[in-house]
Amino acid sequence: MIRLPCHDEPHVYDFKARVMREWEEKGETFILLDKSWFYPEGGGQPSDRGFLNDTFVKRVFLRGNDIIHVAGSSVGHGSVRGKIDGIRRYDFMQQHTGQHLLSAFLLKKWGWETIGFHLSDENVTIDIPLEIWEKEKEQLVEEEINRLIREHINVESFWIPSTDLSRYPVRKEGAMEKEIRLVRIGDADLSMCGGMHVENTAELNYFKVIKGEKIKKSSLRLYFLYGKRALEQARKSWQILEQIKKELSLPEDQCPGGVLRLKEEKANADKEKKRLEKTIVRLWADSLRESSDAVAAIVEDGDADFLCDVGKRLIEDGAKVCVLFQPMIGFLCLYSDGEITLKKKGQSLIKRFGGKGGGQETVFRINGCPRNTDPHEILRELTTR
Repeated sequence: MIRLPCHDEPHVYDFKARVMREWEEKGETFILLDKSWFYPEGGGQPSDRGFLNDTFVKRVFLRGNDIIHVAGSSVGHGSVRGKIDGIRRYDFMQQHTGQHLLSAFLLKKWGWETIGFHLSDENVTIDIPLEIWEKEKEQLVEEEINRLIREHINVESFWIPSTDLSRYPVRKEGAMEKEIRLVRIGDADLSMCGGMHVENTAELNYFKVIKGEKIKKSSLRLYFLYGKRALEQARKSWQILEQIKKELSLPEDQCPGGVLRLKEEKANADKEKKRLEKTIVRLWADSLRESSDAVAAIVEDGDADFLCDVGKRLIEDGAKVCVLFQPMIGFLCLYSDGEITLKKKGQSLIKRFGGKGGGQETVFRINGCPRNTDPHEILRELTTR
């Protein structure tokens, strides 16, 4: 664990430095300064972004003890002005500090150890050894974490020699170095951590669980947000609820029941739709087959799935082979009972039409056929030996 300028001065977002070295690696510009307050990626927290003069810094990482800035272009030599995206860093400080608070509570309350942590511009998650996330526990977690936020608990970081670590009841240990950084949130948590944190839980503002998602047989991924992210998510949820209320013409407490009724009505409508589709397929197949064992037809109604259903039904009803074409979408399907093989012919049609498709000996589908494709001609080619 390396002590960085940003550890001691986390709110320095604007600084001056000198370029010590600049070079190219894998098509990217790498820059080393004599000093830098950029935070390098590590410990689950993404690196800072910002600028060196007018050059965008998209990523920062540690190589040994050096802070390497990955820039969009050269900054030249001499002095530069570093400008860190302070809004983004502060957001990450909120999410990371909040993760400490959440992980500590879950461990103390139920013995669930955090086995994974992910922080990005879009999501914040922890992985815990749990199979099912219960809504009752979600409410309890939100109430407790928001209570700790309201208590205005100081968050402090300090360095100790690794030899003194046994004196501290840390929740989470990390890589052992000569000097170790500990982050304490009052009596709520004490962990080894090299990340960036706020100075008081009040700065977290608000905590919200988004969802629990099973990822493995005995692991669950918990999505959550703090601060502005959590407030924006709450605002978005409220706007969605308002729209649902408006569309259903129902008060808020009746919306869940209204949505359930809509789901039931849709399920019933889907069943009826499938029944009618089967009837239409049967009627089409009956009208096309008549007394012939070989069928070719242009079908101007329906999509690709409909044509395939008709073709399948024709074979089930005793046809030997059928060629159906939908000119509006350029879709051609070939079906056979197996006496006439289709794969070789289908591949040759793909080359002829410049389309795309595939299939086996008894069924072949082709997209991108010309509108003047003649299924009767293709049928004659298939049945002429």
